[in-house]
Amino acid sequence: MQPEEGVLDVSASAAIIKTQTTGWQACLHQLIFAMGPRQLQTFLSKKVAPEIIDVDAEVRSRGEVGLVVDFHAFTFWLLGYFENETAASNLGLVTGLARRLVEGLASRGVRLHFVEDGAQGCNGPEEMESKLTELRSRFAQRQADRAKLKHFLEGTDCNPEQIHSGPLFVEAVRAGIREAGASWQLAQGEADPECVRAMEQRNALAVLGNDTDFVIMQGGRLVTFQHFDPDFAVLPALLDLPSKDLQGEHQPEKKFVLKVWRCSALANALAVPEDVLPLVAALCGNDHSRQLIDRCRRRGLPGPAGEELPDSFEKLAKLVECTRPPQEAALDLLKPALNNEAEIEQAQRVLAEVQSFYMPQRIPASPHIKDDSLALVCSEVEQGLLPKWCMPVAAHGLYLTSDFLSDPSVGSCKMTLLLKLKSCAFGFLAPPSAGVPVPSPSVTIGSLGPCTPASPRDKWGNVQVRILGKSEHASFDDVRKPFGYLGRLQGLRAQPLRSRFALLRLFVEASFRPCGSTSLDSKAEAEVSLGTLHALALRFTAAMAQELKLQEAEIGALLATSYILKSTVVPELVDAPDFSNRRCADFRCLCLGAWFQKVISAVLDLAKLLAVAPSVRPEKLFDGRLFLHVLQTFRERPPVEAEAAPPAAKPRIRRGKMGPRAGEAGGESEVYQAPLSLDRLDVENLVKLRGSAEMKAWRDEVLRELVVQFLPSIPQEASLAKDAVIEDRFTGSAELPITARKAELCRDLLESRVTCVHGETGSGKSTQVPQYILEYFTNAQVVVTQPRRMAAINLAKRVAAERGEDLGRAVGYRIGGDSMPGSRLNFVTTGWLLRALVSSPERIGQLTHVVFDEIHERSADADFLSMVVRLLLHRSSDVRLVIMSATLQADVFRSYFQDLQPEASDIPLVAVGGRCFDVQKIFLDDIRDFCGKGKKLSKPGQVALSKLLLKFQERKFENNSSKNLSDVLPLATPLVLDLLASLAEPGCTILVFLPGLEEISNLYDDCQAYLHAKDGALEVEDPEPAPGSAEQVQNLELKAFAMHSQIPMEDQLGVFKGPGPRACHLVFASNVAESSLTLPSVCAVLDLGLIKQMVYDPRLRVSYLALRWTSQASAHQRAGRAGRTREGIVVRLYPRSFHEGMVAFDRPETSSLPLPRLYLQAKQLACDLGDGDLAGGASAISVLEDLVDPPDLAIVEVARQELAEGCALAASAEDADITTLGRICLRLPFELALCRLIWLSCHWGCAADGIVLACSMAVQDPFSQPNPLAITDAVELGQKLRRSNQSRRRFDGGRASEPLALRSLFREFYQTLRTTATGGLLGGRRAWMKHASAMASKHAIIPRRLAEFCVQVDDVAQRLVGLLAPGSRVERQVRLLLKGLGRSLVDADDAGSFPCEDPWELDEWVKADQKSTRRADVGSPFVEKDDVLRGLLSACFTNQLVISSKGSQKDQELANGMAQIADPARSALFDVEHLEDNDALRESANFLKYLSRLSGGCIFEDKGMVGKRVCIQCIDPSTSSLSETSNESEEDDEEDDKEMAEMPVDIAMDLHIFNQFTRGKASVSSQMDLSDIQSSHDSQTECEKAEPTPIVVKKPVHPCQIKWQVHAAGEEDRKGRAAMKRTGLPNCYHPLGFMCDVSKRSWVACCSHVQYTQGSICFLSGLTLLKPWQARHFLLMIDPQAANLALRCTDDGSVTAVKMFGQQLRIELTKEDMSFVDIFRSMMRDALLSSEKLKESPLKSKLHDFCKGGDSTEGGAAHGRWVQPLGISSSLPGLQPLLQKMDEKSEAVATAEMNLRARIALMIAKKKKTTTGKLAKAADWREEQFGPLEQFLSQRPHLFTLDGKSWKSVN
Repeated sequence: MQPEEGVLDVSASAAIIKTQTTGWQACLHQLIFAMGPRQLQTFLSKKVAPEIIDVDAEVRSRGEVGLVVDFHAFTFWLLGYFENETAASNLGLVTGLARRLVEGLASRGVRLHFVEDGAQGCNGPEEMESKLTELRSRFAQRQADRAKLKHFLEGTDCNPEQIHSGPLFVEAVRAGIREAGASWQLAQGEADPECVRAMEQRNALAVLGNDTDFVIMQGGRLVTFQHFDPDFAVLPALLDLPSKDLQGEHQPEKKFVLKVWRCSALANALAVPEDVLPLVAALCGNDHSRQLIDRCRRRGLPGPAGEELPDSFEKLAKLVECTRPPQEAALDLLKPALNNEAEIEQAQRVLAEVQSFYMPQRIPASPHIKDDSLALVCSEVEQGLLPKWCMPVAAHGLYLTSDFLSDPSVGSCKMTLLLKLKSCAFGFLAPPSAGVPVPSPSVTIGSLGPCTPASPRDKWGNVQVRILGKSEHASFDDVRKPFGYLGRLQGLRAQPLRSRFALLRLFVEASFRPCGSTSLDSKAEAEVSLGTLHALALRFTAAMAQELKLQEAEIGALLATSYILKSTVVPELVDAPDFSNRRCADFRCLCLGAWFQKVISAVLDLAKLLAVAPSVRPEKLFDGRLFLHVLQTFRERPPVEAEAAPPAAKPRIRRGKMGPRAGEAGGESEVYQAPLSLDRLDVENLVKLRGSAEMKAWRDEVLRELVVQFLPSIPQEASLAKDAVIEDRFTGSAELPITARKAELCRDLLESRVTCVHGETGSGKSTQVPQYILEYFTNAQVVVTQPRRMAAINLAKRVAAERGEDLGRAVGYRIGGDSMPGSRLNFVTTGWLLRALVSSPERIGQLTHVVFDEIHERSADADFLSMVVRLLLHRSSDVRLVIMSATLQADVFRSYFQDLQPEASDIPLVAVGGRCFDVQKIFLDDIRDFCGKGKKLSKPGQVALSKLLLKFQERKFENNSSKNLSDVLPLATPLVLDLLASLAEPGCTILVFLPGLEEISNLYDDCQAYLHAKDGALEVEDPEPAPGSAEQVQNLELKAFAMHSQIPMEDQLGVFKGPGPRACHLVFASNVAESSLTLPSVCAVLDLGLIKQMVYDPRLRVSYLALRWTSQASAHQRAGRAGRTREGIVVRLYPRSFHEGMVAFDRPETSSLPLPRLYLQAKQLACDLGDGDLAGGASAISVLEDLVDPPDLAIVEVARQELAEGCALAASAEDADITTLGRICLRLPFELALCRLIWLSCHWGCAADGIVLACSMAVQDPFSQPNPLAITDAVELGQKLRRSNQSRRRFDGGRASEPLALRSLFREFYQTLRTTATGGLLGGRRAWMKHASAMASKHAIIPRRLAEFCVQVDDVAQRLVGLLAPGSRVERQVRLLLKGLGRSLVDADDAGSFPCEDPWELDEWVKADQKSTRRADVGSPFVEKDDVLRGLLSACFTNQLVISSKGSQKDQELANGMAQIADPARSALFDVEHLEDNDALRESANFLKYLSRLSGGCIFEDKGMVGKRVCIQCIDPSTSSLSETSNESEEDDEEDDKEMAEMPVDIAMDLHIFNQFTRGKASVSSQMDLSDIQSSHDSQTECEKAEPTPIVVKKPVHPCQIKWQVHAAGEEDRKGRAAMKRTGLPNCYHPLGFMCDVSKRSWVACCSHVQYTQGSICFLSGLTLLKPWQARHFLLMIDPQAANLALRCTDDGSVTAVKMFGQQLRIELTKEDMSFVDIFRSMMRDALLSSEKLKESPLKSKLHDFCKGGDSTEGGAAHGRWVQPLGISSSLPGLQPLLQKMDEKSEAVATAEMNLRARIALMIAKKKKTTTGKLAKAADWREEQFGPLEQFLSQRPHLFTLDGKSWKSVN
């Protein structure tokens, strides 16, 4: 294959093998795999001995010898002499090197004859068609090679071996050859046959090249460049190499020899005739047959014996060598894989072409000459007067673009722009299309004489040119383009010389000016000089400034370089970069240099076609070293004004080559100041040159009449020139990987509306990209989204610190419940921005930039925000978008936002690497081999490995069964421990990814038990041994850390400190460590491949956390934690094949989970946008269908149904209206249940309490939660647990309610909040944080979380106050709440539903030094009665029922045994079976001392054994919960007694500590100093510190512990079967976590949220225990259909029991109470449909009375008949009255129920089927009165149940 002009086909010459190590030999001794047939190079090197020719002896005998040289291979060989691309762009050195080689060899008697490939396609389209596949692959390979170079220069990849030459490199080599006087020949096609013909004609020794095809050709002889002077006898002197590189001082005399491979030697080695060799080459696959052979082998190509056809050259030769002709034998071998006659004919043609190629004819075929113009082109191309691409264009209208170093993604050097320069050449070279008339006579223009018309396209038609090669949109294009016909070249050459001078300018100007705007200047220059070529090339480059994204410094450097080159001075470069370093130039610089070389070459080609080209050496066209020196100087140093010329200096006259400037007379000369000295170019001289008058004149001359705008110069970081050894790059912004891409990124930000940044975690994109925007956009208003609150806050702090500013000035943050906004840049949570834009879409116009960070984290809010912003950006054309991602999923969003790009241009992608070192990936099936290298597995580890592999082979883990996946960690634990022990190294961190807290805890305990890992949370500094000492590598200390969102960040800070020189950190983390956090010194990662993910079960209608396999993208993220500061290892505990089958990306929430809020926002947005903005019309469905990944319609239906049941929508239909509650849900940052709580609290008349309660369940628990994962010293943990327990119980006050305890905490905070000397209150986060810290000194609370609690309360109150009716009681409560917190109010919006504050404007109350005060006696906005709030909570949370379960028989036996020996209210049972018989803890006194330490100092006594457990009793009566007092004001004794009687009789507080110690688990590992217990006598000195002993703490047992069951609606319940039932686990740190009731009563509770799992348990949050009579509050807001409600009514209309979710509860409600319930429900229904603002209900007083008290429900059986609410309204069916129609139909319904039960019993007794049809017929069912029988029966599951197809009565 021939390379195109100016292109070095590096990839086509295959791979470069690593060579010898030192000096010039490493440059020249590059062993190149020869092109040609596969396997032939290997066979030649191993089986064929080359002939060794002594060149000097041949010269002596023959007088002179010749070598025919493959010019392309020679050029590539010379390129290996240079160190890098910049050195290779020193064209003067290139020319000199080629000249010295040729002249030096001639002086030794060796004459070189060069043969160069002809242009592609010069033999016609048929030849081109046969090679298109190969061309495409070569173009693609060159693209990949250049991408490697780009990544290397950016510091994200290793140094590639290939050196890429510039477009003028070949011309420089050619110039050197001609200057040396060597003969040169241009082939008509490929050079290979011409080389062999020339070798025979000239009687040359051999062909010098690298293509093994020469050996196969008839009479062929080949010398590869590796074997050309292999002893380096001649080359060092010819190349002027330094003598110090020679090995040794006294070298023996070396001979100039050649190693020659002959065709005859190859045939002899194979024992076949020479005519067989071409067919063997064809079967192996050469350039002509490779496509055919690959296709046949893919289909399966059998050999003669039925086995696969061999591919070795030797074996194929034996198969072809037979009695038949070789071509027939080869075709027979291929026929089994050929399907039809057409394919057989094609194979015959290919084999014939191969045979003729290797056995060329003596006389070459000449091209068909059609006319005199074509003959002129062919003649001048052969002589080298015209570039060789002219031949196929003139003969066949074919042009193959020659690619070069370019990067279209950053706008540099797009290849298609160069076609504009060649368009005029195509117009007079390409053959005219059919029907084009003969050219008209030439016309005369001005005084220039005859010339072609300026706009020939309108008169003379056009020509068609087929263009092949790379374009900006595809790696290889094949298109036909029309060009204006300008006549034939012969006619153009007939024009006068002066006209052709003018035409050159005209053609260049026409390439970038609109048609008709270009005209010939009558005052054109008299000649074309070097300055003319530079000026025209610069003008074209400047005209393309927008497409090339040229900066001011770049165009200035090109102007200065051209100005210097066109002078006669050869400058000396002083203070220049180190040109020997490959990173001396960045990729942009190389691309610009290649671009200018290509442009000036194209201008020179035009001049050659017009026969006006000056004689110019290549080094005067461009110098890459000079350009780099100038560009770096201009980037780093600003321009200075020109200095005044000395008085004695005489001006000299220069005339611009482009003619006079505008406004000057043509005959006048320009006067310049004395020029600067250009013989010495240091930085100072270059800066002066940049501002000199001469440079200004040169710039004006080049840019005359051009209107262009260059981008501002962007400084290049010096880090680009750093060594390849990369230090830790994440310590500061200057070392971040993003800084290497700043120039490219800023160009895209300036030029593109949408920019995509793909950067791995740690690359610096989150902190640096927003700052780049602020730097280059002076009026920027930027908002950056973050998926997490803490990320937004920390990034804002980091960026403000980097800018040297205070947080809250230019840089700030806005998150839900907290704000410190900045004036220019704000980091916001995704949810905050989404709410702001959905509520006020017009606010998008106040921004200039929206930055989506971590867009690959596909939360529902993030996907919906992407859709909202895309819609709104179509309205606001001035807003720009930046999307940033750490995974390749950024491409999905690039496509999604593509329609925002102007002119259909692609969204630029800036790729930023984050990992600097290699990471070795080890899969489960590789572990045996990996551990065989000095890392042994224990026997349990080997067993675990075998079991895991077997499980995967049996496909046990492929289904996402939680039961199966939960077995992975227990099975893998021994293997994980072995891997941790073997991978542990001093000074490194090993990160283990686990799915959840339970798995982290289990493995954490195992590491402490088996690996003796110490607690990493203990702040003990590692010892510092002497470097290199034996102590440094011995006694490696393992430290264990845990990372999980539920562990307070304060307890995880130690993990961010790097390990000491003797320590290894073991970090067990959930996916929180995937992208949010970066750990130091991570050298290894262990990945189980599991995550806990929210999954929706449509059958049960619940979402729950389930174990799932992670995605490939997540696995890549996890692997990316290693390899940042050193080479790393990632061990994936699943097979490689399993990894390949994983999903590519995690499934987005929008496509898998029902998201009620998302649906509400979509519905609201549809109303705001209207039909014109949405393809499917204005509806929620049409909005959701516009998401990146639209949700399934079934998921949307579930969300809509949930909203209807929660009263946020008036009905479940698509066109249902949003209710008042729905509008509140859109306004507040809460889920539907908490918004419902606030809405109800307004009608309840306690809005302030509702706000506080809702916020308490939305923020992190402000009470401290001492964790054994963070505090492994048992004594310290016990003390902190005791203090935490005391604080919780103080604020709970016996209420047994999580939200009420947090409300009590907030009330104390609120009431004790005071200012300093001013006597007022200071509002704001800082003041609240200060006060929270003061409270933390008294109570076990976390100040930061308490401050966030207050921030959330303030935020919700500010949002809600505009929804409240002015002057109402609830509005005054909220205002009072805000006033008490020291906050001012937002202005109420009287016209609409919501306040109109600006989300990006500085709030008044956050401005500096602003204070708000109030009197110390300000009133309280809170209600005093807890029963009212319990009623509020129970009425709000009715979507599930939480009840206590009955104790088992075993519990009863334990309770009886305990009651006999101890007080059950002060006792608990402890397991001691895990203690060994000789353990000192077996002794009672020691065990009591041990328990006392665990509990923080409590005193216990041993009461004996109950079963296998020991009974321990508290002896301090103050610890009993019965003596606990509330922090509120005490009531009368009678009220206290009543309150106590209505709550459980709990056990002592100190016993709860043990349950909290184990976090509710069966056991947990810890450590304690037991030296005084285990030793028989106290022999330890006081100064000696004993090592802590590992211990196992068991959870206590109490037979009276309240165990909760959760009942909720499920699909079974709707068919008449039991509702869904799960075991509920409350917060173990709250008193409810281990609450017991010695009185053994049944209890009911409500909770705000249930976290379901795939198993039978669920986790409860916001739990409130209800008094026995408070279950009736459920009826106030319950949805009777969802809960399957049934009431047991008496004849007088009272209710004695209720059934909900399949469970029966005793209640006592009079007829009047039920009437109030229905009235209240009706009033709430009207309020939801009303548009009025919120205020307290008129029934508030009665409501409070209803909640304050009730009769005891204990004792006596419920009586009456069961009744279900009848009738379903179309609007808000969940709030239909319960018994409004009871009086009218109750008797008839009751009679019908009784008759049906009797009829069923009778039919069953008679053994008849009780199907619906038979039962209706037997009972004479009246459907017109009661409706369908099946519906009637299914609505009464308490009476009837369906068994198969038959109905039965429920007893």
